[in-house]
Amino acid sequence: MALKLCGSSILYVIAVLCLCPRISWSFFTSIEPYEEQCYHENVKKGQVWGFLYEVSEGGFLDIDAKLTTPDGQLMYNEEKKTDDSYFFTAEHDGKYVFCLANQKSSLVPKLVYFMFDFLNDEKRYQENDEGHNKTASEVDKVVGELSIELLKLRRTQVKQNVRMETHFKINLHTNQIVSWWSFFEFVLIIGMALGQVYYIKRFFEVRRVI
Repeated sequence: MALKLCGSSILYVIAVLCLCPRISWSFFTSIEPYEEQCYHENVKKGQVWGFLYEVSEGGFLDIDAKLTTPDGQLMYNEEKKTDDSYFFTAEHDGKYVFCLANQKSSLVPKLVYFMFDFLNDEKRYQENDEGHNKTASEVDKVVGELSIELLKLRRTQVKQNVRMETHFKINLHTNQIVSWWSFFEFVLIIGMALGQVYYIKRFFEVRRVI
């Protein structure tokens, strides 16, 4: 009986995870010098929402980022960050504004990858007439916590993939520079050898005066 109950609970958890509505967006954007780009998302109270970003190309691979709440308060503010992530539970309904700024760079545009991700599970946060949250079952609570951890794991995987691609581009660029420098050294050595042969030949050349 206990085994059947345990098996049913596991199947229920898997089914809820598969049907759990999750919404995510990911983008690559190029931010020019002195430019600021802002994006907004309507989030309901109690929803777990988050974002991550990483600079893949441009300058010292740094960017300024900030997040503003619906009432205008600055919730997140970081300067000259290569990558970061932020995850929170919304305390108010409304529009949250996320901005990326390249205002401290005067020459180089920045290519930035960023992603929005949140758990759109509204049933867990509905309120009754007395203003208290409805009691959820233990399985629902476990599923919610597990879903959040899976979201964090997914964000980490995406972040590592972007970082790996960035390092691959850096290695490729470095290899190209080394190859061109080796070719230049080869041409320089051949030129020096020919010059030395010509100089020695001229030095031992017998000149006749008529």
